[in-house]
Amino acid sequence: MIRFDMRGKAFIFWTAVIAGLVFAPAPRFSQVSAASVKLSPYLAVKYTVNDNIDSVDTSDIKDPAHASYMNYILGLGLSYVQGRHELSLSGRVGYQQYLVMEGRVEDVADTSPEDYNFMRLRAAVAYHYRARTVNFSLSNTITRNRDLQDVFNEGTDTLSYRYLYTHNLAKAALRFRPSGKSRLYLAYTYDTLFFTDPENEWLDNFYSKPTDSVEHRGFLRSEYDFTGRTTGIVDLQVADREFENVDDLRSANYTLYQGMLGLRYHFNSQTSLTGLGGVAHREFRDLSRFTLPSPPYDPDTLAYDLSDTTEPVGMIILDHLSPGGLDLSLRGERGVSIYGRNLFYTHTSAHLLVKYPFTSQVGVRLSGRYQHAVFDADDNGRDWQWADDRVDQIIVGNASLYYHILMKEGHPTLSVEGGYIYRSRDSSLERASDYTDEYRTLTGLDDGVRSYDSVVQIYYVQVVFHPSIRLSR
Repeated sequence: MIRFDMRGKAFIFWTAVIAGLVFAPAPRFSQVSAASVKLSPYLAVKYTVNDNIDSVDTSDIKDPAHASYMNYILGLGLSYVQGRHELSLSGRVGYQQYLVMEGRVEDVADTSPEDYNFMRLRAAVAYHYRARTVNFSLSNTITRNRDLQDVFNEGTDTLSYRYLYTHNLAKAALRFRPSGKSRLYLAYTYDTLFFTDPENEWLDNFYSKPTDSVEHRGFLRSEYDFTGRTTGIVDLQVADREFENVDDLRSANYTLYQGMLGLRYHFNSQTSLTGLGGVAHREFRDLSRFTLPSPPYDPDTLAYDLSDTTEPVGMIILDHLSPGGLDLSLRGERGVSIYGRNLFYTHTSAHLLVKYPFTSQVGVRLSGRYQHAVFDADDNGRDWQWADDRVDQIIVGNASLYYHILMKEGHPTLSVEGGYIYRSRDSSLERASDYTDEYRTLTGLDDGVRSYDSVVQIYYVQVVFHPSIRLSR
């Protein structure tokens, strides 16, 4: 397995593969298969207000960091299809301009809003080969932003919008149909996550930024149709994440193994129900040997002594897709966190996703997630710090109303959208009694211990111009 010090070589390899696909001479095909080229310009302006950048407990911190900012985004998409081959390129470059960035933390560091301005990026290149029994794809996507929820969703408990990161995901996938009733899916992903030093130097002095990391993940899914409505599923994954500096006290390298068995039942062509169940096993390595001071702790007590874990996992998914009508997805899941440096949890969650068009031009999008996350004190090596397991109740809700001002062949060309995002965490770590006596003695924080409760509210409005231009058929 490629280690972190090989990430540069791996990145160069993937870049060379993608560049070869982009710049290689077009293959010769039969004249029967005509080429199709489609161009999709993209222009957007977005205004956002975020009332709690660091996702802190506002009952403890009376003046949390809050911001308003503009996003100016320019992009272009290109799709080239000939026969069984498709090459797609897309790039969106934006500039995020902070109009307001205020709060106690910013006052201490004497920062100004323009210190936080940055270039946003989302670029992707993909190649697809489609045949009757085999589909193959190569892709690479790179993003630059501040919101880790965009990358990991319920796989991380991070709700803040502070640290600027660059995320790159390279993927190779193969879909194969050995018979009319069976399908096989194989995939490999190479995932890198790098963080920029915080603009606020005061934060850089007192809180270290998240550590850069690399993940390798392999997927295998096999499906077999027992009947015209019932499909059996085998789903296997292996992931390995390494951090740049294993000496960082808040980082722990790990390997995750997960396997599930399940069934999917199709009620009709639009509605299906899927159920999966299995286990996930995580193994840690390269743990910090940093010991706690004695007293108040016993000699040689490790500060970050994480334990390998094995947890039951599973999910139930109800999907209903109606072209031009109601799209509905309900999902219940028990899983394990995907991304973590030295804190990991199991979660039971419920998800709702609704898209409903009132007319062909006006509609709403609604999504919600409730998550019950349990951080086991013993497994996370925190029995010296927490009086009991940490339990978080996380709620994330999104609601937006859109209006497609201009449409062309069913595709929105000019749209306006307004939305609201709500994120909250109700944590069991919120008062002094939630921590051990030794920890309070060590830190001297009898009343000033950190509360992990938080509420974040985000409001936005945006205008998007996104025409689709067919250059040839």
